[in-house]
Amino acid sequence: MEKIREGAQVKVSYRLHEGSAEGPLIQETGSGEPLEFVFGTGRMLPAFEAALEGMEAGARFRFCLGPEEAYGAYNPDQVIRVPMELFDRTGDQKEKLLKKGNFLTLSDQNGRQHIGKVLEAGEDDVTMDFNHAMAGKTLCFEGEVLEVKAPESPEASTVTH
Repeated sequence: MEKIREGAQVKVSYRLHEGSAEGPLIQETGSGEPLEFVFGTGRMLPAFEAALEGMEAGARFRFCLGPEEAYGAYNPDQVIRVPMELFDRTGDQKEKLLKKGNFLTLSDQNGRQHIGKVLEAGEDDVTMDFNHAMAGKTLCFEGEVLEVKAPESPEASTVTH
């Protein structure tokens, strides 16, 4: 049976809780909508992959990642006041856009995009939180490895005559 390793195609279903395995449910995937990823490509949290490495289809898992292993500590310096004039909308459009709790994507002077959450819209500026939504949180995963496929070899995709 194939084990989870570098380049393997993996499908897992899981329940994600905040704080502990009995904490509030944040996300759940079922076997009908599993998480699919290629192991070792940098798209998943490294600690998440490390916890799954070597498992086979049918294996059950349960582990927690502290903030330092997940999305980092909450950084109060990432709460920033953005001048109102940077939002070029008017009237109702601006009011809907700048509603407390909305997530907005803003570009910095180097063209990099940053996602921020509107905390408060004042007359002259908007207070936004640019921390990741999961920053400062312990994430607890419980689930099952549904499928593991071997890494595709370069030879497999080559046609010979």
